[in-house]
Amino acid sequence: SQTEDEYRNAAEALLNKVMKWVEQERGLKFKENVSLEVLTKEWVIEHWGAGFLNLTEVKIEETILKAFFMVPPSFNLTKFKIGTSGYTVAASAGNTIYVVREYFNPYDELRAGATLAHELTHVLQGEYFDLSKPKTSDEKNAQLALIEGDANLVGYLYFKSHGGEARAKIRESSLDPLDALWFFPYMYGESFVKYIYARGGWERVNDLYEDPPTSTAEILHPEKYLSGWKPIKVKFSESVDSNWTLMLKDTLG
Repeated sequence: SQTEDEYRNAAEALLNKVMKWVEQERGLKFKENVSLEVLTKEWVIEHWGAGFLNLTEVKIEETILKAFFMVPPSFNLTKFKIGTSGYTVAASAGNTIYVVREYFNPYDELRAGATLAHELTHVLQGEYFDLSKPKTSDEKNAQLALIEGDANLVGYLYFKSHGGEARAKIRESSLDPLDALWFFPYMYGESFVKYIYARGGWERVNDLYEDPPTSTAEILHPEKYLSGWKPIKVKFSESVDSNWTLMLKDTLG
């Protein structure tokens, strides 16, 4: 029922409040001002769902998922990715945080504040850290787990420190394979970062960006990362029949 101006003013006031908390908790100061933009669910689906997809890459990914029997033959990955974009509550790019009005309630300071703490951590990551481009899907998912795990932990600490009760953990057994893959960076990334944080605080977490995990095996088993374990580099022949075209060379996990 609130007007657009009232909504924006409430969201910006909460943003300023959470920024101070994140700076104190994370031990990093924002180098630039952080702005806030209000979006609608419809806009997000159109621009961040359909608008962001590389259909060739999606088709290859869909073929792989079907080859491993992780989705049924009738499954449409394009529709899935467009649909999941519609669940976006907030996002960040550069020094701008975007909130989706249908889902983000700035008057619920506990949950909305935790969401902003998560996104503000992404802003700090962009200002202070520079990860190398991953060479494989396995390395990409490991880096995503670090990025989202860091942000998730900060969001959780905000939630807990402001009176929130312990969250119910998502059980992997309750998810279908595709949802489990989608949630992986959040579920296991937070556990990984929490493990490192417990052994060295935020300074040790910051060091992860200088020497990031290179395999999801390290995310699942943080002790492997601390012991200096490295994944096997898989090698295979690139020679293919003249009737075939090599579309992808990758390590998935």
